[in-house]
Amino acid sequence: MYFLIFLGFAHQAKGDQPEQTDDDSATFLLDLIVQTSLHPFCLFTSQDTTSSLSPLIDGQALPFGEGGKHVLLYRNTHQAEFASAVWKDDSGHLVREREVLVIKPDYGVVVDFVYTPGLHTTERSFTFYELKVVRDAQGAQAKLESPDRTVRVQALEPVKVTPKASISGPVTVFTSQATFPAAISTVFASWKEELAPKIESIETKNPLLVRFKVTFPDGRIDEVALASESHRLELNGRDFEAWAVCSRHDSTGNRIIEIK
Repeated sequence: MYFLIFLGFAHQAKGDQPEQTDDDSATFLLDLIVQTSLHPFCLFTSQDTTSSLSPLIDGQALPFGEGGKHVLLYRNTHQAEFASAVWKDDSGHLVREREVLVIKPDYGVVVDFVYTPGLHTTERSFTFYELKVVRDAQGAQAKLESPDRTVRVQALEPVKVTPKASISGPVTVFTSQATFPAAISTVFASWKEELAPKIESIETKNPLLVRFKVTFPDGRIDEVALASESHRLELNGRDFEAWAVCSRHDSTGNRIIEIK
């Protein structure tokens, strides 16, 4: 279960280094565990770090602990932060890969690539602590009093969104069925204005390729693609060999944020 308490994507790169490799920072971003507000990312916190940060597959949590985990890549720049890791079972077989991409300061996406073959039921739960939650077909959101921001969590694949009672606060559950290998993708967004950004999934033929578009009220459009490990990515007619790419169009022109 995810406890959504604050969304403020403002983590800055250290010094003037454009990118760095740091297993501790990668683990922090991959785990997304924040017990206090010491880290500006402050996405959500968990009371059970061994299972609740992982989607449930047929009612069972995927492996998420340190055992069998290998960090593949970590990058941190003034525009984006990215981490990727894989988990293997005791026999060495690949079970899952998690990628986290933050496009500062507005939104982030958590992608779990799951490799257990066959048709499975997935479940993700999110607790908005002491907040009034508004749910829709693809996600849920709530307005924070301090700071004055609205936060949203949204699935990119088709899901059933349902409420569930909890002593911790209103719980929102995303339930879906998928044939694995496939990607389970969740976007977290935060904004101050009354008008929310529009988040839209873009269909792909490759189940291990994730694409989506974020349209902002001021006309800015971000198109984002992520793949399982480094992969050929196509955005707006251009090819990239990268882990993740964001193609941004705004009043100043077009820009590319690339994770290699």
